[in-house]
Amino acid sequence: MARILIGFLLAGALAGVAWDAQADGRPAAGPVMASSISGLSRPPAAPPPATTPLQAHTIDAVEITALIQRSAARAGHRNLQVELAPGRYTLTLPDGAARRVDVEDLWIDTRQGRFSARLVAAAGDPRATRFDVTGRAFEMVAVPVLLRDARPGTPIRPEDLEWQESDASRLGRDVLRETADLVGRAPRRPLKAGQAIRAGDLADANLVAKGEPVAMIVASRGMQLTAIGQALEPGDKGATIRVRNAHSNRIVEGVVTGPGTVSVALGSSPLRAEKRSR
Repeated sequence: MARILIGFLLAGALAGVAWDAQADGRPAAGPVMASSISGLSRPPAAPPPATTPLQAHTIDAVEITALIQRSAARAGHRNLQVELAPGRYTLTLPDGAARRVDVEDLWIDTRQGRFSARLVAAAGDPRATRFDVTGRAFEMVAVPVLLRDARPGTPIRPEDLEWQESDASRLGRDVLRETADLVGRAPRRPLKAGQAIRAGDLADANLVAKGEPVAMIVASRGMQLTAIGQALEPGDKGATIRVRNAHSNRIVEGVVTGPGTVSVALGSSPLRAEKRSR
């Protein structure tokens, strides 16, 4: 009875196995089925096809800014500056691809002060990556500014100035852009070094200050007579002011002709003369 039971179980375990005759007469196993009795199991599934790994590179704002400004310069915007909109700029480059980023498209609106650009990483590679950036765009211009703080009434000299690059979109129409517009003029109010100077910030400087010594000059027939006087009031070039003759103490009127110089009409006052060739 035991032999019959063992034979029955063995026949059941082998019932799920198919056999085929090979050329040499040996049986060949067919598909294997899982069986808790036989201890057989399915073979592991085949692995998925291999894919090309990707390598992430982070391109910072400095690199992107320089790239866009070079592209803008080639388009004729040589003094353009850009500021990227806030954000982190990350692109994914295929493994083994050159770490290269190009400007594929660039749009600039200097009136609105905006730009947008499309960048491409690994250009020419079928796996190239593209992404867009935006931000501010503005032209830079050079304007004269003070090297040091200036007090009201103090004439500006050429050595008091330097050139500074400024955002043109933030400069008012009344900002003075030539040194000739500043030299010889004086601040109406205290001015800080490095700030753009507007026309309303300056007044014509007085060539003669009240109380300062002046040269009183009378010119006649190729001769020039000079006396020392004291200005009783300030005056710019061409202004008529009162001057006290230091020798006679008499007061006369004269016309300011230059720094510390007043022209007096002949016969207006006796002068302490100094003859000079004209």
